[in-house]
Amino acid sequence: MTVEIRFHVQLQDPVGYACRLIRKALKQGVQLGVWAPKSVLRQLDQQLWTFDDQAFLPHVILEDGTDPVLRDRSPVWLGDQLEPLVARPVLVNLGQEPVLQPERFAKLAELVGTDDWAMHQARQRFVAYRQAGLSPQRHEAAG
Repeated sequence: MTVEIRFHVQLQDPVGYACRLIRKALKQGVQLGVWAPKSVLRQLDQQLWTFDDQAFLPHVILEDGTDPVLRDRSPVWLGDQLEPLVARPVLVNLGQEPVLQPERFAKLAELVGTDDWAMHQARQRFVAYRQAGLSPQRHEAAG
């Protein structure tokens, strides 16, 4: 599978930006996964409940004991482990590690904040994808 990798950079609020991406994907009927450390997932979970006062953004955190019926009905999966998220065609990466075998996804969105460490880690991921023969794109995001 050919993967489209887009780095959304200079984000003042990567978690808030993820909420907007998720809302857009849901409106288009796209199922997706979000890969991030647990602390970021908790913050995202909280914001997804309150982000849009006109609509609920359905999602589930994948962890031990997650109800399989709830998981299967939810279009958005949040996880700190990559492997379960491979079942989704689109992945949003809010972490610092490159996605191993990114070609397992149709689209990969790398969300990058404004601080020096986040930019440094993003550059390393960008290079890793290039070295794997992929063509990541940079997207200057507003917000």
